[in-house]
Amino acid sequence: MGWAALTKMKRYQEALECCEKALELDPNHPGLWSNKGNLLAEMKRFQEALECCEKALEQDPTYPGACNNKGNVLRHLKRYQEALECYEKALELDPSLPVAWSNKGTVLIKMKRYQEALEWSEKALEIFPDMKKKSWI
Repeated sequence: MGWAALTKMKRYQEALECCEKALELDPNHPGLWSNKGNLLAEMKRFQEALECCEKALEQDPTYPGACNNKGNVLRHLKRYQEALECYEKALELDPSLPVAWSNKGTVLIKMKRYQEALEWSEKALEIFPDMKKKSWI
């Protein structure tokens, strides 16, 4: 998809336009809403990003990526407890989602729950040893 390449190139406004065109064609696609939320978050438009993530979850409450993305937006808004709940929901839906493992550890640190964050990170590295190489933990 064009939006993904544009996002990697940090051409967020163009990526957003691509995503919006795709949503015109398929307004009920939760992945597109979630992706739009990510783009808006990259643009520091967090309230709009949150609305997009919620729209994605309205359409598919079992979409772990949207739960994770909503957690990221909430973390940026310093709504750490809500973010933690989103990451936990993402992991409940898909325990093999490495980024949600990493994000849960990050938000635990933000919450100053250091011992839990350390234990969580150690557990994540046992399950996903490649995470260390990718600096996710």
